[in-house]
Amino acid sequence: RFAANPTRSDEVTAAQWFGCHAEIVVIKHGKDGSIAYGKDGSSHRGSIFPAKVIKTFGAGDSYAAGFIYGLMQGWSPSRSMEFGSASASIVISSHSSSDAMPTVMQVEQFMLASKQA
Repeated sequence: RFAANPTRSDEVTAAQWFGCHAEIVVIKHGKDGSIAYGKDGSSHRGSIFPAKVIKTFGAGDSYAAGFIYGLMQGWSPSRSMEFGSASASIVISSHSSSDAMPTVMQVEQFMLASKQA
């Protein structure tokens, strides 16, 4: 069971998940980005991408899919978070969720275009 966390501290939340054998905990803060906490004491702040928000549902699923994809490719948590954030930005800029789920190439193109803007 999780202990009370009345201040909603990210560090307390992460520590509780580490007690459940998690190795990394990502806490998302919407337009303020995200922070990944490692069981080893590391932390990584995620980047965000501009988006014309049409709806917010689907953002968490697309972020998680992109983040997990990155980890499975052997990328660092920071790079994986960036990929997840770009994927979420694409999805929230569309009327659909599942149909808007981007391919790897679409995410890479979106990231490149965002950096050039």
